[in-house]
Amino acid sequence: MQPVLVYLLKMLLCSAVLLGYYWVALRNERFHQWNRFYLLSAFVLSVVIPFFNIPLLKPEEPTAVITFVGALPWNQNMLVKPTAFAWGWKETGMMVAALVSLLLLLHLLVSVLRIVRMYKRNTPTYFNEVSVVITEERSAPFSFFRWLFWRSDIDPDTENGQRMLQHELTHISERHSADKLFVELLLIVCWVNPFFWLMRRELYAIHEFLADQKAI
Repeated sequence: MQPVLVYLLKMLLCSAVLLGYYWVALRNERFHQWNRFYLLSAFVLSVVIPFFNIPLLKPEEPTAVITFVGALPWNQNMLVKPTAFAWGWKETGMMVAALVSLLLLLHLLVSVLRIVRMYKRNTPTYFNEVSVVITEERSAPFSFFRWLFWRSDIDPDTENGQRMLQHELTHISERHSADKLFVELLLIVCWVNPFFWLMRRELYAIHEFLADQKAI
């Protein structure tokens, strides 16, 4: 079996086990910070653990008879003339995987560039080391690291405005954008893992729970 396929199967198994434990033991608990740390660790462990080979059984030493038979001339590997390159299913799969990763990378870059352009088109004001940009974007308010994009028709002095402001400031102070950027970059490479997409959804939901707690 190809090493890449073996690694992929191990990664799928690790992520399935870690996500399964989260769903059974942690998902309905209110320890949102711990759940956030667990899911981020699960991403890392799912990628790192498959690199380690842990032998469960000690391999048997070859006997003298097996060594003698293997040394016979007709059992030696013969020099084989290399064949011409042939395009097969393996090459097609690698090409498709690379193409999907490229599309995901382009989507991420476009999204980040759109936010950067939105920031540069406006003059930000500063509030507690946070750059506040007033915009007409319907998707606002939202935050990106220490940039807060606030919609012009929302009054921050109202009760609802205060709650929304505290919600976004929590995203900033808790560095949720760093979590999202890490997960998006990981999914560009490991998009084929369906458990990573489910873990991403759970992590983003935890971000909203944490922000809502502070806002309330």
